[in-house]
Amino acid sequence: ENGVGIFGTFAEALEYRVYVVNGMDASGYSSKGLRGGRQKGSEASAEDLAFVARLDWQACDELQVGGSYYIGKAGQDQRVDQPVSMTEFKLPDARTQIWEVHADWRHEGWHARGLFTQATVSDARELSEILSAPMVTSKPVAERMYGGYAELAYEIMPLFAPNSPYGLEAFFRYEYLDTQADIPSGFTRDRSQPRRLLIPGLQFRPHPEVVIKLDYRRIDDWEGDSADEISVGFGLVF
Repeated sequence: ENGVGIFGTFAEALEYRVYVVNGMDASGYSSKGLRGGRQKGSEASAEDLAFVARLDWQACDELQVGGSYYIGKAGQDQRVDQPVSMTEFKLPDARTQIWEVHADWRHEGWHARGLFTQATVSDARELSEILSAPMVTSKPVAERMYGGYAELAYEIMPLFAPNSPYGLEAFFRYEYLDTQADIPSGFTRDRSQPRRLLIPGLQFRPHPEVVIKLDYRRIDDWEGDSADEISVGFGLVF
């Protein structure tokens, strides 16, 4: 998001970041979560601003732990048309709070990391009534949602080519997320959203700042109709 902030370190072991950014757009919230509320910087509305802060502690050479917190309204003083009825309503403030804790550990060829996060949205009942078609109560915006993951990886390239300049990690990742943890009264949970993912995969590094990933994703949800996936990804740092 667009914004301004400060960052720095304390005593070489504590790293902080504090920003003021434009708030999210609640008209994009859904039973799937908050992702649709991101404005991504392009022509973003900033009637409502948000505050975000992050703190990381380098406990030792091998371990880093930290957390972050976000709070801001997401109504953006907007009026939207309700589906089907096309009646215009003003969005509520939809104050959004998100917090997370994370850890990252490395030792010799091992790498482990994990994260847990939770989000809450005020005025979720009013927002769900506005964004849903009349009489549709099965896909509300939740008052609370949460999720997390744990991942363990091991560097296997030395097993095949001890002197190779490249890197190859095998990893396994477990994820669980529930974007319908607590829903407004009068609505029913969208049972396609709580899901568990089991993800084995490989990541190849032809350069220290470039990674190519291949993984298989087994996705389990309450309704049992989510297809498994094979994913190929590419990332770089510049």
